[in-house]
Amino acid sequence: MQITCDPGEAARAPMGRAVVASIGPALARLADAVALRGISVQPRPVPAVSRAAEPGGRMSPEVVFDVVNELAPEDAIYVNEATATVTAFWDRIQMRHPGSYYFPASGGLGFGMPAAVGVQLAEPGRRVIAFIGDGSANYGITALWTAAQHGIPVVFIILNNGTYGALRGFAAKLDTLDAPGLDVPGIDFVSLAAGYGVDAGLAESEGELRDRVAKALASDRPTLIEVGISRGSPF
Repeated sequence: MQITCDPGEAARAPMGRAVVASIGPALARLADAVALRGISVQPRPVPAVSRAAEPGGRMSPEVVFDVVNELAPEDAIYVNEATATVTAFWDRIQMRHPGSYYFPASGGLGFGMPAAVGVQLAEPGRRVIAFIGDGSANYGITALWTAAQHGIPVVFIILNNGTYGALRGFAAKLDTLDAPGLDVPGIDFVSLAAGYGVDAGLAESEGELRDRVAKALASDRPTLIEVGISRGSPF
């Protein structure tokens, strides 16, 4: 069963039954109708990962998310367009407030950077942190100019694995890893950001990442942090 406040979503429900209702009150009614069973559900344990950087300063996405989760304000808003790392994101980032997560449901590359600028304009009292894959960033990089010109203090974190991770995952499933155009090496996002007037830096260790995230969160200007990450499959 799907509960949604969007009739369009209900009409597109791929299976089961969709109910159009205000989600909060509907869940409260359901909770009241369920008898207590004396079972306490424990949070899912966070998987342990290696903290050591790989050759070339590449970190695991889990380390990046752990650092941001530790340093970010409790009411931070996250915009996520780094498809290959979405499982690690859900494992490590804790969100406790409504309206804390924006993501593209499917398809359109380039959503993340301009969306982050728009969300920060709409929510000036909260900090917006955008996780953007290096492939996705190329489709909306000009959002940096808008952020710089108007002093919009978004923190852009470019997760650079040198490839379109989601496409590479599909290619592996379809046994087509020889397809051209899966990799996008040699892009210097720090230089691109500087050209647009945005403070930027490369983090090649957990310590550098920690310092740069703390500095970005203390700034009232937009900041871009580029992090080389290890490759992984989203599937």
